Amino acid sequence: MRRKIMQIRDSTQLVSLPRKWAMSYGLRKGDEVEVTESGRSLCISPVGKPVQKKVELTIASSDKFLRRMLWSPYIQGVTEMKVNFSDRKVFEKVSAEVNLLIGWEIISQGATSCTIKSVATALENDLGAVIERLFSSTASMMEEMLAAIKAKQYGQLDSLGMLEETNNKLTYFSLRLLMERGYSEPAKTPAVYFIVLLVEQIVDELRDICGYLVESKLQPRDSALHLFRETLHCFEQSHVLFKEFSPEAFFSHNTKVKELGKRIEQELEKPSKDGPVLARLHSALNMIWHISKEFH
Repeated sequence: MRRKIMQIRDSTQLVSLPRKWAMSYGLRKGDEVEVTESGRSLCISPVGKPVQKKVELTIASSDKFLRRMLWSPYIQGVTEMKVNFSDRKVFEKVSAEVNLLIGWEIISQGATSCTIKSVATALENDLGAVIERLFSSTASMMEEMLAAIKAKQYGQLDSLGMLEETNNKLTYFSLRLLMERGYSEPAKTPAVYFIVLLVEQIVDELRDICGYLVESKLQPRDSALHLFRETLHCFEQSHVLFKEFSPEAFFSHNTKVKELGKRIEQELEKPSKDGPVLARLHSALNMIWHISKEFH
């Protein structure tokens, strides 16, 4: 929508806010708004005026329950959700899923319904810190996987695979904040949203590598472990580029990722039991490449 600039005296220019938007956030005369510059754009955000989004959902039975029934409203910023059910097992599944969603808690429950509500947390005001934790926890998972594989500690690998839940918590919370408040540079919000999803998919590949090694009791060859280590370095470099981009570092990273990808492909052509590990490693590397490309 377009707005005309109003001139007040010699030095002051005003633009009116859309009435529907202002009313939806409860903005009144004297309230403050946050104005953020981004190139030619200005982003106007309400200060301390969270929108109350309430929804109600009925789940007939536990076999009709889907995780996305909670993920989707959570990411979209719903602040209160009532879930109706007749099957007690539905509540058990809802309760288990809510434990994975940072800031959501079940505040009341009855025989046929429960109410979930968003509870404010300190992290809600620092999206950057949440995304930083997402990157660092993923890098730590890769480091610990390498150590466990070398030591043939399959029990530890099984535990590392379960770290996906921690990653999921950070992922969903990041997506929720991006939908609700956007990134500090508004024009980059879609790119950061996609990057968060890419990191989550990388962790899915790591989880599946853990599962395969635990089940097969396979000890990967040294060449495969070396490729794993180099993939970790590429992920760490994508993190550096995310925090502070430079063309020189980007081109160096891009060259390294492409070269490493070809070497993994060459290893995949050789008959080996490492194939499933290398295939997932190649998939993870492709996502790492997209992280730096997307933000650029």
